[in-house]
Amino acid sequence: MSFSDWLAIGAVLISLSALVLSFIRWRDSKPNIRVRCMFLMASRAKVSNGRSIFGVIAMNRGQASTTLLEARVQRRRKVGEILLGKKPKQILFNNYITEADHRIEGGSAKRYQFQHSDETTEWLNEGRLTVGLLCSHSSKVYSTKIRPALANKRTPPS
Repeated sequence: MSFSDWLAIGAVLISLSALVLSFIRWRDSKPNIRVRCMFLMASRAKVSNGRSIFGVIAMNRGQASTTLLEARVQRRRKVGEILLGKKPKQILFNNYITEADHRIEGGSAKRYQFQHSDETTEWLNEGRLTVGLLCSHSSKVYSTKIRPALANKRTPPS
């Protein structure tokens, strides 16, 4: 192989690495939402009307900011309900979020607190509770499923 062949191979390798690097930077420049639920807080804290509360953490790992449009808690469907096309039961918590809390900057996290209703406590005891957030940058609902073992261990006190 001549020198020009090695030079061409080097140029191809540099251009491929630049392409991969630009793809990684493009992917990281968008908002990247992660949702976590805090049940230790739910088992200890009480509000004035006696209902337990649970916390939801929305983390934006991307560089761009996003806006929270909707917070929801829903009951996961069984396989038979999915096959029959039944819609999941859900409760929206938009009235608990203030205007200042809507914007989630890049590289930051926000914490929201919601009260348990009778329905959410029942879904939690069944192990079928899902917490989700809808943001402005995507039509995808970012959610976390609460596993039955976790839900049974951390059931809020009645």
